[in-house]
Amino acid sequence: MVFIKAPVANLSDYLINALKERGQLFNYSDLQGSQANFIKENCQIMICSGNSKVDKTVIDSIPKLKLIVSYAVGYDGIDINYCKTKGIHFCNTPDVLNDDVADCCLSLVLNLVREFYKGKGYILKDKWLQAQPPLTKSLKGLKVGILGMGRIGRAIASRLSVCKCEISYCARSKKDDLTYTYYQDVKSLAQNCECLILALNASSETKYMINLDILKVLGSNSYLINIARGSIVNTSDLKYALTHNIIKAAAIDVFENEPNVDKELVAMDNVVAYPHVGSATVQTRKQMADLCILNIDLFIKGQELKNKVV
Repeated sequence: MVFIKAPVANLSDYLINALKERGQLFNYSDLQGSQANFIKENCQIMICSGNSKVDKTVIDSIPKLKLIVSYAVGYDGIDINYCKTKGIHFCNTPDVLNDDVADCCLSLVLNLVREFYKGKGYILKDKWLQAQPPLTKSLKGLKVGILGMGRIGRAIASRLSVCKCEISYCARSKKDDLTYTYYQDVKSLAQNCECLILALNASSETKYMINLDILKVLGSNSYLINIARGSIVNTSDLKYALTHNIIKAAAIDVFENEPNVDKELVAMDNVVAYPHVGSATVQTRKQMADLCILNIDLFIKGQELKNKVV
């Protein structure tokens, strides 16, 4: 079997070794080399990751492509409609990373609201010798609004409920099995929370959903947490809001154009930043790789795929 890595696909060594055990693995750049004709004539499977951009041009460059397997959950960089038109299957890796991403979100909330990230500097600059650290805000009673109530949103809500936060949410529809307060639109959610958490899928509809207007509604004592996708937040508007006391602080695990991120944003004193590590544990990344491998094996055997998006 012949495999090709999508452009900018970040795969684990474990997954790469599993692919090489099953056949030949090429980089997308190999299409510019001496092996180009061989790849085009034999490759049926592409492996991508969350930051891969697989558009019409990329898809058409592999004429016999039949399956795209993603080592991630989000697929905003994949032209799903074109895959459907071409009869190409696409599978991702949902569920297995819910807990780690929710844990990451909880750490961001704690770090930001309790201002733990300031502690090391307080010690190193000898401020502790002069006075006790300033008091911060408790999570108990914190009004948290979650934008997106899918698998990860639910996992986040369950953790923050244990912290005795007051949970509300906005989603495409009200979830009958949840008792949290539901708002039909993001503006209403922002008006009624102190901490807005982004946990929704990225799409053309959600691009820059969080802009200056929403941040103004959120308010000067509020927090923004993004563990979804960088494209959901207008970075320029967020920087303006953070420097003009429109919101208090932000915690970010995902960025526009990552890993080429806006360093001015990251350097701000009221920003906590992680380099997109929500699911980055040994255990979860192995489970994600195992799902990719399972679907590849099922495809080779001509059996029904798991977690098939199209």
